[in-house]
Amino acid sequence: MGRRDPFSIEDEALAGVFRTLDAGRDGYITIDDLSRLRSAKDLTGEQLTAIFEAAGADGEGRITEELFCERLRQSQFFTEALTLFDKLDIDKSGGLSKDEVVLHLESTAYTGTSPVQDVVESMMKMGDIDHDQRLNFKEFFILLTKAEHHLPVLHALGSTGGDALHGLPKMPSYKDLGKIAVDLVSFDDVAVATSEVNSAYKAAGTLFCGGCAGII
Repeated sequence: MGRRDPFSIEDEALAGVFRTLDAGRDGYITIDDLSRLRSAKDLTGEQLTAIFEAAGADGEGRITEELFCERLRQSQFFTEALTLFDKLDIDKSGGLSKDEVVLHLESTAYTGTSPVQDVVESMMKMGDIDHDQRLNFKEFFILLTKAEHHLPVLHALGSTGGDALHGLPKMPSYKDLGKIAVDLVSFDDVAVATSEVNSAYKAAGTLFCGGCAGII
């Protein structure tokens, strides 16, 4: 399989993250969209407003897809994600295989209690959108944002002159998958548990949506 145009897949990755946050599917991200993120739960309304102002939101307090992608592309997170993907992509095919990810985790300071093989299986299940048993950069990048519940997105939008907005939790390094993999497995456990609870409520004919908002 030939390698895809890196600019095209980067654009798809950025747009893919935008679409996961655009709850209204109207082509904009609002303060309400960001306030739903678990990484924003301890932020005040003033802090969220400051993030939007730093990002350059329009006169109606909205962030367009073009602006969102531009801010995220300029972030340290995006740079580290590209570098990490290239390091993991040993055969330079443009897609990460399970074996490549396992090899990387086995060579890093992985601190999880679950076996590496199980962790990678979970990561592939979460990230492999097109079900081809590989992670392209778009899938990999969207997956990375879930590790800290989209915290890197808040940092990218709220950064002013290279400095993170005051009040945001410190963003971890994305130079290897060691700790990130542990966070992803924890996220997956929460998502599975929430799905099971929702199914039980639906079976009882009860509308239940509270458990869904917290895992984004």
